[in-house]
Amino acid sequence: MSLLTVHNLSTHFDQRDGRVHAVDGVSFAIDPGETLGLVGESGSGKSVLNLSYLRLIPEPPGVISGGPVLFHGRDLLHLSEEALREIRGKAIAMIFQDPMTSLNPFLTVGRQLTEVLEAHTTLSRRRALCEAIDMLDRVGIADGARRMDDYPHQLSGGMRQRVVIAMALLCRPQLLIADEPTTALDVTIQAQILELLTSLQQEFRMAMILISHNLGIIAGVCDRTLVMYAGRIVESASTAQLFAQPTHPYTRALLAAVPRIDDARQARLASIRDQPPDLARLPSGCRFHPRCDLIEDRCRESEPPLIDVAPRQCAACWITTQQPTEG
Repeated sequence: MSLLTVHNLSTHFDQRDGRVHAVDGVSFAIDPGETLGLVGESGSGKSVLNLSYLRLIPEPPGVISGGPVLFHGRDLLHLSEEALREIRGKAIAMIFQDPMTSLNPFLTVGRQLTEVLEAHTTLSRRRALCEAIDMLDRVGIADGARRMDDYPHQLSGGMRQRVVIAMALLCRPQLLIADEPTTALDVTIQAQILELLTSLQQEFRMAMILISHNLGIIAGVCDRTLVMYAGRIVESASTAQLFAQPTHPYTRALLAAVPRIDDARQARLASIRDQPPDLARLPSGCRFHPRCDLIEDRCRESEPPLIDVAPRQCAACWITTQQPTEG
């Protein structure tokens, strides 16, 4: 049984210049202990999708519709705010892109960690302090007891990210959402943070959704990958299958744009022409067709559904998913 099942979820924002369809009819599921990757260009809807089913989108201007979104059989979209607060931060935790904006600059590291435990457990203050110090040690912060009195600005970027991870894991969540957790870090620290996340995921036996635009990170960490474009999922497959046999032209273009040091023929990086569409003025038909090299008339006329193209692989493309006729 899936841990989280999202069905036909949509989120739009009403603005003066039109309605922005940030997430449009997205469905997926994640199993206990699974690592699910979510990739796509900036503005494709990756972060909004995860904020939507946790109901962290301000309403208005945002409007969340569709569903259900089932977590252990409970529809997150229809829970009371009090019931949802019991799930956020405890059963489902999230790591945001920028640790500096995730931490309160006016509170010590220790106070921010113990606040999480005070909100979701009945631990005494003394016991909460011990749990917080232990978690700092687990995430690789040396001398955690001394760091409890530090403020965020006294820590390096890598250490701040480790504190954010510690906060997310204090209540041993069943699902961790990591939204670009290494974006602001240098390459060496990125590798350390990813290794830390995968190690702690295995230790706590939790599922993880990893949001990234970095295909190398997705390839090294995730069991299965969803590719988003202009608010919709255009391909879903096991990560190995996606990299070996991508089906959607957008997925192929993303992979072609990844630099390969072992390819002497790659004189210059491939790129996807033009820009992603304005989400307030989406093109007719397939949303990728203005940038696609395989375009046909029907691509401009109607939007392709997400259909099975192989076991555990789906894609939304009129051209690459068409079945050959017999005879």
